[in-house]
Amino acid sequence: MAAYFLLIVQIIGIFIVLYSQALADYLLKSQFSRFTTTKTTSLILIVSSFMIFQLFFSS
Repeated sequence: MAAYFLLIVQIIGIFIVLYSQALADYLLKSQFSRFTTTKTTSLILIVSSFMIFQLFFSS
């Protein structure tokens, strides 16, 4: 059961990463600065990765 849960969490994490990259691409084309979007994307990637690793090690 825990293995299925981890798989679902990892899939969600991948979708979060893809969505954040798409969002960053969209923001780069709008009036926001490149630095802000890169910083936001990095933050989202770090948080999502941390949540996946935390769940992986806690089980």
